[in-house]
Amino acid sequence: NATLRDRRWLCRPSAAHRTHHLHLVAQRAELERHLHFRDRLRADPGLAAQYATLKRELAARFPDDRERYSEAKGAFVRRVVEASAVERRAGGPTDLSQPRPERAQPE
Repeated sequence: NATLRDRRWLCRPSAAHRTHHLHLVAQRAELERHLHFRDRLRADPGLAAQYATLKRELAARFPDDRERYSEAKGAFVRRVVEASAVERRAGGPTDLSQPRPERAQPE
């Protein structure tokens, strides 16, 4: 998968029918980007809702093309990660030295 340059992933029993989905990340920086993205979504229910809507739209648009689906959501992910990096440098809400935000609960 072209979008997974710094990691490997395994699906069991197959990519077409998944019961397990495991990502292996070689670089700490890549893992930290994923954790910052996750924490940013947890801290901002509105942003999480935007991401969920985007994912549903892309799943409908690319039902059989996981690579194009992943590539298409990349701009959103990059924007959130970049904003998160700016916030972290300023000691903002996604600073991992602070307690992790609670997960937003559905209403």
